[in-house]
Amino acid sequence: MRTIFHVDGDAFFAACEQAVHPDWVGRAVITGAERGIVSAASYEAKAKGVSRGTALWDVHRIIPDAIIVPSDYETYSTFSNRMFNIVRRFTPEVEEYSIDEAFVDVTGCDRMYNCSYNELALRIQSVVVRELGISVSIGIGPSKVLAKVGSKWKKPSGVTEITVDTRESYLSKLDVEKIWGIGNAHAARFRMAGIRTAWQFASMPESTMKQSLYKPLKEIWHELNGTSVNPVITSIKQAYKSISKVKTFTPPSSNALYLKARIMRNLENACIKARRYGLLAGSVGLYLRKQDFRSAYGEHKLAIASVYPSELFSVLENMFDTLFDQRALYRATGVVLLGLHSTGQAQKSLFSHYNASKKLAGLYKSMDQINRRYGKHTVATGTSLRLTHQPYHTSSRGNIPIRAQKRLIGETSRQRINIPLLHVVV
Repeated sequence: MRTIFHVDGDAFFAACEQAVHPDWVGRAVITGAERGIVSAASYEAKAKGVSRGTALWDVHRIIPDAIIVPSDYETYSTFSNRMFNIVRRFTPEVEEYSIDEAFVDVTGCDRMYNCSYNELALRIQSVVVRELGISVSIGIGPSKVLAKVGSKWKKPSGVTEITVDTRESYLSKLDVEKIWGIGNAHAARFRMAGIRTAWQFASMPESTMKQSLYKPLKEIWHELNGTSVNPVITSIKQAYKSISKVKTFTPPSSNALYLKARIMRNLENACIKARRYGLLAGSVGLYLRKQDFRSAYGEHKLAIASVYPSELFSVLENMFDTLFDQRALYRATGVVLLGLHSTGQAQKSLFSHYNASKKLAGLYKSMDQINRRYGKHTVATGTSLRLTHQPYHTSSRGNIPIRAQKRLIGETSRQRINIPLLHVVV
């Protein structure tokens, strides 16, 4: 029988903010200022009734002194990578399920480390707290589904082991819609059939299960009964049909230059990811969302596939000029790379363009190496440079702080450098 850990960050985004700003520890911290609703809330905020999706004006009413900040996904991603790397010190069998969740196959690690699985989970928790200043909860089970039930059971900093023999005491207290993989539509059908808890679902006779459920629900049934049918997948995803990067910002803006800078940053981020996986884009899309939540979208098929911002931005700029309404306020921009295919499939017979692309490939390879070493967007295009020192605005309530230079645990005191790539000649 396998033993699976589900490692789950506790109030992850808010916890990262508290780790970066130690003076915020113990205070109500909210992320999501750029969206107008709560993206994440610290446990201090949750204790006062604030949850994900709460409108910020309600937060002001419930917790007048709450610290509310825009989401900083670059920092959260750094914490995420470090958290997963800590887990990999104990075993390489790690599946990064989301930015703050991982499934870990620790089968046999109790003998390797001469300790129980509970003790191993506590060791992982201890290292994460010591090195990152955040906490995680860990569920232990013979399957992914049971491990995920366990990680949610006792938060924060909980360790909960669910075995085949003990699962009834947990599943009988869990609503069927809380089972990982069962949505509201299926839960409504189950409730109409008298199945209200996870235990009632797991207790369904196998013959009935085989006749009435389709494959994903059958797999959940098996996993709730202690049979692991969904293995921990350690490989990094390599296949993408599209890559999108969308950024919501505050305050909303009608400044065309600022919006173009945002679009360039979206494009840079999308292209960085595409280059990481050796992909080229055959089409590019542009997304603009207004303050009233109405959206405009444009798409353009490229004559020659590319993944270099210096080649693609002029296409996006033309689309922007068509979609942009100077009378409107905009709260989000986004770029989508479509028609992705391997660089090995690139067309090489278009005369000078191939040589030019080779030069660009070398240039962006160097940029990527610098950015990996010194921080994302250390080298960036000149168009996005105006975002480099763009402060977050203080709210009218006065409690949305301007972000300072961040330094994570273990980093030196160096200041981040920002080098603009103003023009590319090939």
